[in-house]
Amino acid sequence: MFFRVLLSSVLLMMSSFAMAATASATDALGSLLDSFQGLTARFQQTTYGTQHRVLQQASGEMAISRPDKFRWNTLMPNKQLIIMDGKSIWVYDVDLEQASVRPITKNQGQTPAMLLSGSTQQIQKYYRIQWAKPPASQAMAFTLTPIQKDGLFRSLTMTFQDQSLTSMVFHDNLGQLIKISFTQVIKNPRIAAKQFQFKPPKGIDVIGANTQ
Repeated sequence: MFFRVLLSSVLLMMSSFAMAATASATDALGSLLDSFQGLTARFQQTTYGTQHRVLQQASGEMAISRPDKFRWNTLMPNKQLIIMDGKSIWVYDVDLEQASVRPITKNQGQTPAMLLSGSTQQIQKYYRIQWAKPPASQAMAFTLTPIQKDGLFRSLTMTFQDQSLTSMVFHDNLGQLIKISFTQVIKNPRIAAKQFQFKPPKGIDVIGANTQ
């Protein structure tokens, strides 16, 4: 009898510790994300296949204005611009002279763009948040696991150094690993509103009902 009570107490304590750790990680990530309403940075993206083989590399610049505005400008190797203006998502492939547009839906909250530009409440709605490793004074890393199993990726690790985002690592559902490193990160800069607006250049093909 005593052993059962002791075991129950230990299991309850372990469960409480796990809940406290999750809550602590959620609060810490929320605090880091809430510390900025705008963000600019340069990025380097590498996609790895099986056996850690490099499949693709890309680089460019990004900008965020919370809530729900996002600009991802890939400059190399192929120019592509993704803009989320709060209502729609535009994807413009410069070399193909083609653009597509679709409205932002509720499921869009599961995308990496909404992770950075959305609200903390949205993140908690779609992800379980845990420490990726014990927090240090200047470095924090979080693992986010989608609550819904039909998401775009299996897990995501976000790493911050000195309260600035330094990397995001995705494990997708195809077994690939995508690492995005951020440099020249500036929090709360002045960003012109036109950075989050897109007007299709004349002569390009536009796919999507909403051509604005």
